[in-house]
Amino acid sequence: TSQEDTECAQTHYVEIGTRGLIPCSCNGSSLALIAWVNVNEGKTLLLRHDDVKRGDGYESGEYDIYPDGSLVINNVTASHESVYRVSTAISIFGSRISKNICVHTTATSLEDTECAQTHYVDIGTRALIPCSCNGSYLPLIAWVNVNEGKTLLLLDRGEKSGDGYESTEYDIYPNGSLLINNVTASHESVYRVSTATSTSGSRISNVICVHTTGM
Repeated sequence: TSQEDTECAQTHYVEIGTRGLIPCSCNGSSLALIAWVNVNEGKTLLLRHDDVKRGDGYESGEYDIYPDGSLVINNVTASHESVYRVSTAISIFGSRISKNICVHTTATSLEDTECAQTHYVDIGTRALIPCSCNGSYLPLIAWVNVNEGKTLLLLDRGEKSGDGYESTEYDIYPNGSLLINNVTASHESVYRVSTATSTSGSRISNVICVHTTGM
C-alpha cells in the first residue's frame, strides 16, 4: 500500500457503542457496483452488485450498506478506527472510482454528560438548539444524543449526513445549530455538539441539556 492509497478524501467520526454511518456521497441507485474495503487490514468488507449484498462483513452482521452506498457499522468499537475505501462503478465492466475515508472512533465519558447549558423546547413545535459556534469556519460539526449513545447527524464541509437527517427528524443550520423538526417528549435528552477546525484536527465538544415543555 502506497501513501497515496491511504490519503483520505474526508474524515468521519463515529461513536463507540452506537450504529455508525459512513456516507458514500454517491448516487447508489445508479451504480451497478459499490464495494467497501478496510485499507489498513487490506480486507474487502462487503459489496453491493445489482442490489445484491454480499461479503464477510455483511454476512457476519458487522456491516451493512444503504441503498445510496453508505456503509453502516452496526455496533462501533475502537477497532473500527481505520481508513476505508469505497469504490463505485456504473457498470460491472466499467472503470471504478475510489475514495478513501478516515474513520475515527470517539467514546462518551461521564464528564461528557455534564451540561454546559440548558435549553427548553416546546412539544409540537419546530425547535432550534443553538451551536454557539461559527459553523461557516468549521469543516466538521457533529450532533450526538448522549443518553441514547447515537450520532444524529453531521455537517462535513457543507454536506449533511446521518440517520437523523435522512429521516427528516433533524436538520442542521449552516452555523451548526441543531433543528428538531417536530418536538416530542422523547427529545428531552442530553445532546453533545462536537466541532473541529480541520478534518484531522482535535475536536471541541459542548454538552447541552434539552428539556421539553407543553402537552
